Amino acid sequence: MLKNERGFALPMVLIFATALTLLGITLLGVSVNQATRTVQQEKREQAFYLAKSGADAVASHIIDRYNPVTLNQTSIHNLNQNYLKNIPLGSGTFSATITKDLNTEEVKILSIGQVGSVKNQTALTLAMDAPAETMTHAILSGNNINTNASIVIHNGGDVAAKNHINDNPPIHFSGGGSKEASSTVDFPSPLPAPDVSEWPVLGFKNGMSMSQSGRYDSIEVAGSQSFNIVVNDHREMHIVFKNVVGKMAGSLNQGLLTINVSGPGDGIVHLYMDKLDLSSFNIMNSSYKKVILHVSSSINLSGSGTLHGVLIFAPSVNYSNVVGTLQIQRGAMVIGDITELKGSISIHYDAEFANLIKETRRYERHHWSSA
Repeated sequence: MLKNERGFALPMVLIFATALTLLGITLLGVSVNQATRTVQQEKREQAFYLAKSGADAVASHIIDRYNPVTLNQTSIHNLNQNYLKNIPLGSGTFSATITKDLNTEEVKILSIGQVGSVKNQTALTLAMDAPAETMTHAILSGNNINTNASIVIHNGGDVAAKNHINDNPPIHFSGGGSKEASSTVDFPSPLPAPDVSEWPVLGFKNGMSMSQSGRYDSIEVAGSQSFNIVVNDHREMHIVFKNVVGKMAGSLNQGLLTINVSGPGDGIVHLYMDKLDLSSFNIMNSSYKKVILHVSSSINLSGSGTLHGVLIFAPSVNYSNVVGTLQIQRGAMVIGDITELKGSISIHYDAEFANLIKETRRYERHHWSSA
Protein backbone atom coordinates (compact mmCIF):
# COMPACT_ATOMS: atom_id res chain seq x y z
CA MET A 1 0.00 0.00 0.00
CA LEU A 2 2.72 2.45 1.04
CA LYS A 3 4.84 1.31 -1.89
CA ASN A 4 1.99 2.16 -4.29
CA GLU A 5 1.51 5.60 -2.71
CA ARG A 6 5.23 6.33 -3.03
CA GLY A 7 5.04 5.40 -6.70
CA PHE A 8 2.10 7.70 -7.22
CA ALA A 9 3.79 10.70 -5.50
CA LEU A 10 6.80 10.76 -7.83
CA PRO A 11 4.82 11.55 -11.00
CA MET A 12 2.90 14.23 -9.11
CA VAL A 13 6.16 15.88 -8.06
CA LEU A 14 7.44 15.74 -11.60
CA ILE A 15 4.22 17.21 -12.98
CA PHE A 16 4.23 19.94 -10.33
CA ALA A 17 7.90 20.73 -11.00
CA THR A 18 7.26 20.86 -14.76
CA ALA A 19 4.29 23.17 -14.24
CA LEU A 20 6.39 25.47 -12.07
CA THR A 21 9.11 25.45 -14.70
CA LEU A 22 6.67 26.32 -17.47
CA LEU A 23 5.09 29.00 -15.29
CA GLY A 24 8.54 30.42 -14.62
CA ILE A 25 9.38 30.39 -18.31
CA THR A 26 6.06 32.07 -19.08
CA LEU A 27 6.56 34.72 -16.41
CA LEU A 28 10.11 35.27 -17.62
CA GLY A 29 8.81 35.69 -21.17
CA VAL A 30 6.17 38.16 -19.98
CA SER A 31 8.82 40.08 -18.04
CA VAL A 32 11.15 40.17 -21.04
CA ASN A 33 8.33 41.31 -23.33
CA GLN A 34 7.23 43.89 -20.81
CA ALA A 35 10.78 45.13 -20.47
CA THR A 36 11.10 45.27 -24.26
CA ARG A 37 7.83 47.20 -24.54
CA THR A 38 8.96 49.55 -21.78
CA VAL A 39 12.25 50.19 -23.58
CA GLN A 40 10.40 50.75 -26.85
CA GLN A 41 7.96 53.13 -25.18
CA GLU A 42 10.82 55.03 -23.58
CA LYS A 43 12.52 55.32 -26.97
CA ARG A 44 9.26 56.51 -28.57
CA GLU A 45 8.95 59.19 -25.92
CA GLN A 46 12.58 60.18 -26.39
CA ALA A 47 12.05 60.33 -30.17
CA PHE A 48 8.96 62.51 -29.68
CA TYR A 49 10.80 65.02 -27.51
CA LEU A 50 13.70 65.02 -29.97
CA ALA A 51 11.22 65.80 -32.75
CA LYS A 52 9.62 68.57 -30.69
CA SER A 53 12.94 70.13 -29.73
CA GLY A 54 14.08 69.96 -33.34
CA ALA A 55 10.89 71.63 -34.63
CA ASP A 56 11.23 74.35 -32.01
CA ALA A 57 14.87 74.98 -32.99
CA VAL A 58 13.93 75.24 -36.68
CA ALA A 59 11.10 77.63 -35.75
CA SER A 60 13.52 79.87 -33.84
CA HIS A 61 15.84 79.92 -36.85
CA ILE A 62 12.99 80.96 -39.17
CA ILE A 63 11.63 83.60 -36.77
CA ASP A 64 15.07 85.14 -36.26
CA ARG A 65 16.21 85.16 -39.88
CA TYR A 66 13.23 85.09 -42.24
CA ASN A 67 10.02 86.96 -43.00
CA PRO A 68 7.09 86.08 -45.30
CA VAL A 69 8.97 87.52 -48.29
CA THR A 70 12.44 86.07 -47.77
CA LEU A 71 11.12 82.62 -46.78
CA ASN A 72 10.39 81.80 -50.40
CA GLN A 73 10.39 78.46 -52.20
CA THR A 74 14.11 78.72 -53.00
CA SER A 75 15.13 79.24 -49.37
CA ILE A 76 12.73 76.50 -48.20
CA HIS A 77 14.22 74.04 -50.73
CA ASN A 78 17.73 74.98 -49.61
CA LEU A 79 16.89 74.40 -45.94
CA ASN A 80 15.12 71.10 -46.61
CA GLN A 81 17.81 69.65 -48.83
CA ASN A 82 20.99 70.91 -47.20
CA TYR A 83 20.46 71.55 -43.51
CA LEU A 84 17.55 69.66 -41.97
CA LYS A 85 18.50 66.00 -42.39
CA ASN A 86 19.77 63.66 -39.64
CA ILE A 87 20.82 66.36 -37.20
CA PRO A 88 22.38 64.91 -34.01
CA LEU A 89 20.49 65.90 -30.89
CA GLY A 90 20.73 64.33 -27.43
CA SER A 91 20.59 60.53 -27.65
CA GLY A 92 19.38 60.46 -31.26
CA THR A 93 18.78 62.55 -34.35
CA PHE A 94 16.00 64.55 -35.95
CA SER A 95 15.09 65.51 -39.50
CA ALA A 96 12.67 68.27 -40.49
CA THR A 97 10.73 69.30 -43.58
CA ILE A 98 9.38 72.82 -44.11
CA THR A 99 6.31 73.55 -46.25
CA LYS A 100 4.52 76.86 -46.87
CA ASP A 101 0.90 77.53 -47.78
CA LEU A 102 1.03 80.25 -50.44
CA ASN A 103 -2.53 81.36 -49.68
CA THR A 104 -2.38 81.74 -45.89
CA GLU A 105 1.42 82.21 -45.65
CA GLU A 106 1.41 79.63 -42.84
CA VAL A 107 4.57 77.54 -42.48
CA LYS A 108 4.50 73.95 -41.23
CA ILE A 109 7.59 72.27 -39.76
CA LEU A 110 7.26 68.47 -39.74
CA SER A 111 9.95 67.03 -37.48
CA ILE A 112 10.83 63.33 -37.06
CA GLY A 113 12.94 62.24 -34.10
CA GLN A 114 14.81 58.91 -34.07
CA VAL A 115 16.39 56.93 -31.23
CA GLY A 116 18.00 53.74 -32.53
CA SER A 117 15.42 52.29 -34.89
CA VAL A 118 12.46 53.95 -33.15
CA LYS A 119 10.89 57.06 -34.72
CA ASN A 120 8.24 59.55 -33.64
CA GLN A 121 7.07 62.84 -35.09
CA THR A 122 5.32 66.13 -34.43
CA ALA A 123 4.50 69.26 -36.41
CA LEU A 124 4.66 72.96 -35.53
CA THR A 125 2.76 75.58 -37.55
CA LEU A 126 3.97 79.18 -37.78
CA ALA A 127 1.70 82.07 -38.73
CA MET A 128 2.35 85.77 -39.34
CA ASP A 129 1.97 88.12 -36.39
CA ALA A 130 -0.45 90.27 -38.44
CA PRO A 131 -2.10 89.99 -41.86
CA ALA A 132 -0.35 91.59 -44.81
CA GLU A 133 -2.00 91.91 -48.20
CA THR A 134 0.11 92.03 -51.33
CA MET A 135 0.08 95.63 -52.54
CA THR A 136 -0.09 96.48 -56.24
CA HIS A 137 -0.58 100.22 -55.73
CA ALA A 138 1.67 103.15 -56.46
CA ILE A 139 -0.81 105.30 -54.51
CA LEU A 140 -3.32 103.92 -52.00
CA SER A 141 -5.55 106.28 -50.00
CA GLY A 142 -7.77 105.35 -47.09
CA ASN A 143 -10.14 108.21 -47.89
CA ASN A 144 -9.90 110.59 -50.89
CA ILE A 145 -7.40 111.65 -53.51
CA ASN A 146 -7.69 115.30 -54.54
CA THR A 147 -5.20 116.45 -57.11
CA ASN A 148 -4.57 119.21 -59.61
CA ALA A 149 -1.11 117.89 -60.28
CA SER A 150 0.28 116.28 -63.38
CA ILE A 151 0.66 112.72 -62.06
CA VAL A 152 2.39 109.97 -64.01
CA ILE A 153 2.50 106.38 -62.70
CA HIS A 154 5.17 104.16 -64.24
CA ASN A 155 5.73 100.39 -64.28
CA GLY A 156 2.15 99.22 -63.83
CA GLY A 157 1.27 100.53 -60.38
CA ASP A 158 -2.42 101.10 -59.55
CA VAL A 159 -4.07 104.09 -57.85
CA ALA A 160 -6.95 103.44 -55.44
CA ALA A 161 -8.98 105.33 -52.83
CA LYS A 162 -11.61 104.14 -50.38
CA ASN A 163 -13.85 107.05 -51.42
CA HIS A 164 -13.37 109.63 -54.17
CA ILE A 165 -10.64 110.35 -56.68
CA ASN A 166 -10.80 113.92 -57.98
CA ASP A 167 -8.01 114.21 -60.52
CA ASN A 168 -7.79 117.10 -62.95
CA PRO A 169 -5.86 116.53 -65.13
CA PRO A 170 -6.48 112.76 -65.05
CA ILE A 171 -3.77 110.54 -63.66
CA HIS A 172 -1.66 109.14 -66.48
CA PHE A 173 -0.49 105.53 -66.44
CA SER A 174 2.68 104.65 -68.32
CA GLY A 175 3.17 100.92 -68.68
CA GLY A 176 -0.10 99.63 -67.28
CA GLY A 177 -1.94 100.22 -64.04
CA SER A 178 -5.48 101.41 -63.34
CA LYS A 179 -7.47 103.84 -61.20
CA GLU A 180 -10.14 102.70 -58.74
CA ALA A 181 -12.41 104.90 -56.61
CA SER A 182 -14.62 103.36 -53.89
CA SER A 183 -12.02 100.64 -53.62
CA THR A 184 -12.64 97.53 -51.54
CA VAL A 185 -8.92 96.87 -51.11
CA ASP A 186 -7.95 96.13 -47.50
CA PHE A 187 -6.30 99.29 -46.22
CA PRO A 188 -3.32 98.54 -43.99
CA SER A 189 -3.35 99.68 -40.38
CA PRO A 190 -0.39 101.62 -38.96
CA LEU A 191 2.55 99.52 -37.91
CA PRO A 192 3.20 99.79 -34.18
CA ALA A 193 6.08 102.17 -33.58
CA PRO A 194 8.77 100.97 -31.19
CA ASP A 195 8.37 101.93 -27.55
CA VAL A 196 11.08 104.58 -27.25
CA SER A 197 10.07 105.89 -23.82
CA GLU A 198 13.19 104.34 -22.29
CA TRP A 199 15.48 105.31 -25.15
CA PRO A 200 17.81 108.25 -24.49
CA VAL A 201 17.24 111.33 -26.66
CA LEU A 202 20.29 111.65 -28.89
CA GLY A 203 21.71 114.87 -30.21
CA PHE A 204 21.31 115.67 -33.89
CA LYS A 205 24.03 117.37 -35.91
CA ASN A 206 24.07 118.40 -39.54
CA GLY A 207 26.06 115.86 -41.57
CA MET A 208 26.07 113.17 -38.88
CA SER A 209 25.97 109.42 -39.61
CA MET A 210 23.56 106.95 -38.02
CA SER A 211 24.32 103.23 -38.03
CA GLN A 212 21.89 101.97 -35.39
CA SER A 213 18.44 102.62 -34.02
CA GLY A 214 18.01 105.87 -32.12
CA ARG A 215 15.58 108.46 -30.76
CA TYR A 216 15.95 112.12 -31.69
CA ASP A 217 14.03 115.23 -30.84
CA SER A 218 12.35 117.53 -33.37
CA ILE A 219 14.56 119.00 -36.08
CA GLU A 220 14.21 122.55 -37.36
CA VAL A 221 15.97 122.56 -40.70
CA ALA A 222 17.57 125.92 -41.46
CA GLY A 223 18.76 126.20 -45.03
CA SER A 224 20.23 122.99 -46.42
CA GLN A 225 21.01 120.14 -44.05
CA SER A 226 21.67 116.41 -44.36
CA PHE A 227 22.46 113.26 -42.46
CA ASN A 228 23.61 109.76 -43.39
CA ILE A 229 22.16 106.35 -42.62
CA VAL A 230 24.52 103.37 -42.85
CA VAL A 231 22.86 99.93 -43.03
CA ASN A 232 25.31 97.38 -41.67
CA ASP A 233 23.37 94.11 -41.33
CA HIS A 234 20.03 92.36 -41.92
CA ARG A 235 18.34 93.71 -38.81
CA GLU A 236 15.74 96.47 -38.89
CA MET A 237 16.84 99.98 -37.94
CA HIS A 238 14.38 102.38 -36.23
CA ILE A 239 15.21 106.09 -36.37
CA VAL A 240 12.58 108.08 -34.48
CA PHE A 241 12.00 111.85 -34.67
CA LYS A 242 9.17 114.02 -33.38
CA ASN A 243 8.72 116.66 -36.06
CA VAL A 244 10.95 117.47 -39.02
CA VAL A 245 10.19 121.03 -40.09
CA GLY A 246 11.91 123.81 -41.97
CA LYS A 247 12.70 127.16 -40.46
CA MET A 248 10.13 129.72 -41.48
CA ALA A 249 11.17 132.77 -43.50
CA GLY A 250 8.15 135.04 -43.46
CA SER A 251 5.26 132.88 -44.57
CA LEU A 252 7.47 130.40 -46.42
CA ASN A 253 9.10 127.25 -45.14
CA GLN A 254 12.72 127.26 -46.35
CA GLY A 255 14.07 123.99 -44.98
CA LEU A 256 15.83 121.55 -47.31
CA LEU A 257 16.74 118.14 -45.88
CA THR A 258 18.64 115.35 -47.63
CA ILE A 259 19.01 111.85 -46.17
CA ASN A 260 21.75 109.71 -47.70
CA VAL A 261 21.31 105.93 -47.31
CA SER A 262 24.12 103.44 -47.94
CA GLY A 263 25.95 100.50 -46.37
CA PRO A 264 26.64 96.79 -46.90
CA GLY A 265 23.57 95.45 -45.03
CA ASP A 266 20.11 94.50 -46.26
CA GLY A 267 17.99 95.42 -43.23
CA ILE A 268 14.91 97.66 -43.39
CA VAL A 269 15.31 101.29 -42.33
CA HIS A 270 12.26 102.75 -40.53
CA LEU A 271 12.10 106.55 -40.38
CA TYR A 272 9.42 107.86 -37.98
CA MET A 273 8.11 111.43 -37.95
CA ASP A 274 4.94 112.92 -36.49
CA LYS A 275 4.99 115.85 -38.90
CA LEU A 276 7.00 116.36 -42.08
CA ASP A 277 6.93 120.03 -43.14
CA LEU A 278 9.72 121.10 -45.49
CA SER A 279 10.37 123.05 -48.63
CA SER A 280 12.48 120.26 -50.11
CA PHE A 281 13.00 116.69 -48.97
CA ASN A 282 15.27 114.10 -50.55
CA ILE A 283 16.16 110.51 -49.73
CA MET A 284 19.18 109.65 -51.83
CA ASN A 285 19.36 105.88 -51.86
CA SER A 286 21.28 104.95 -54.99
CA SER A 287 21.93 101.36 -53.83
CA TYR A 288 18.19 101.01 -53.08
CA LYS A 289 18.28 99.95 -49.46
CA LYS A 290 14.84 99.22 -48.05
CA VAL A 291 13.37 102.38 -46.51
CA ILE A 292 9.93 102.95 -44.97
CA LEU A 293 9.01 106.55 -44.16
CA HIS A 294 6.38 106.56 -41.39
CA VAL A 295 4.49 109.82 -40.88
CA SER A 296 1.69 109.87 -38.30
CA SER A 297 0.23 113.40 -38.43
CA SER A 298 0.76 115.48 -41.59
CA ILE A 299 2.89 115.84 -44.71
CA ASN A 300 3.53 119.25 -46.26
CA LEU A 301 6.11 119.67 -49.03
CA SER A 302 6.17 123.04 -50.75
CA GLY A 303 9.12 122.65 -53.10
CA SER A 304 10.80 119.66 -54.70
CA GLY A 305 11.56 116.19 -53.51
CA THR A 306 13.27 113.07 -54.78
CA LEU A 307 12.90 109.74 -52.99
CA HIS A 308 14.82 106.63 -54.07
CA GLY A 309 13.62 103.21 -52.93
CA VAL A 310 11.04 104.42 -50.40
CA LEU A 311 7.61 103.36 -49.22
CA ILE A 312 5.79 106.37 -47.78
CA PHE A 313 3.63 104.71 -45.14
CA ALA A 314 1.25 107.21 -43.53
CA PRO A 315 -2.14 105.47 -43.15
CA SER A 316 -3.24 107.75 -40.28
CA VAL A 317 -2.34 111.04 -41.99
CA ASN A 318 -5.45 113.12 -42.71
CA TYR A 319 -3.60 116.08 -44.19
CA SER A 320 -1.09 115.70 -46.99
CA ASN A 321 -0.14 118.54 -49.26
CA VAL A 322 2.50 118.51 -52.00
CA VAL A 323 3.00 121.65 -54.03
CA GLY A 324 5.87 121.41 -56.47
CA THR A 325 7.77 118.47 -57.88
CA LEU A 326 7.91 115.05 -56.28
CA GLN A 327 9.66 112.06 -57.80
CA ILE A 328 9.57 108.59 -56.25
CA GLN A 329 12.09 106.35 -57.96
CA ARG A 330 11.14 102.77 -57.06
CA GLY A 331 8.53 103.03 -54.35
CA ALA A 332 4.89 103.72 -53.46
CA MET A 333 2.61 105.79 -51.19
CA VAL A 334 0.06 104.66 -48.58
CA ILE A 335 -1.69 107.72 -47.11
CA GLY A 336 -4.86 108.19 -45.09
CA ASP A 337 -6.11 111.19 -47.07
CA ILE A 338 -4.46 113.05 -49.94
CA THR A 339 -5.75 116.58 -49.46
CA GLU A 340 -4.04 118.34 -52.31
CA LEU A 341 -1.39 117.55 -54.87
CA LYS A 342 -0.17 120.28 -57.21
CA GLY A 343 2.69 120.61 -59.62
CA SER A 344 4.31 117.48 -61.01
CA ILE A 345 4.30 114.02 -59.43
CA SER A 346 6.14 111.01 -60.87
CA ILE A 347 6.05 107.60 -59.20
CA HIS A 348 7.97 104.60 -60.51
CA TYR A 349 6.06 101.77 -58.87
CA ASP A 350 8.16 98.92 -57.54
CA ALA A 351 6.49 95.90 -55.95
CA GLU A 352 9.51 95.15 -53.76
CA PHE A 353 9.25 98.51 -52.02
CA ALA A 354 5.44 98.69 -52.12
CA ASN A 355 5.34 95.46 -50.13
CA LEU A 356 7.92 96.33 -47.51
CA ILE A 357 5.16 96.19 -44.88
CA LYS A 358 4.79 92.50 -45.62
CA GLU A 359 8.51 92.14 -45.13
CA THR A 360 8.27 93.65 -41.65
CA ARG A 361 5.86 90.95 -40.51
CA ARG A 362 7.31 88.19 -38.40
CA TYR A 363 6.41 84.55 -37.93
CA GLU A 364 5.24 83.33 -34.54
CA ARG A 365 4.46 79.88 -33.16
CA HIS A 366 0.80 79.11 -33.79
CA HIS A 367 -0.02 75.50 -32.90
CA TRP A 368 1.35 71.96 -32.57
CA SER A 369 -0.13 68.90 -34.25
CA SER A 370 0.72 65.24 -34.80
CA ALA A 371 1.43 65.64 -38.52
